[in-house]
Amino acid sequence: MATKTMNVSLTEYWQGYVEGHLRRGRYQNASELMREALRLHEREQIARDVSEVESLFGASRRAEGDAEVEQIKGAVTAARQGRKGRSR
Repeated sequence: MATKTMNVSLTEYWQGYVEGHLRRGRYQNASELMREALRLHEREQIARDVSEVESLFGASRRAEGDAEVEQIKGAVTAARQGRKGRSR
């Protein structure tokens, strides 16, 4: 997949954070660290979205809505993965 260069401004704290990880050899370059950070952020967002969908069903519908929740989780995950496949 083709990549595009993007400039990001960081505070001194975050600059030091990135440089520290590079010095320790955890990442080859800042781009690797940013890609991993974005992947983790995406996973967190998916988890929040699924949690929000589950909360919409409410406690009283949980038992009867479990199958529907699972379907919605699957749809949300599939939609995110489809978007991810196109954007990476």
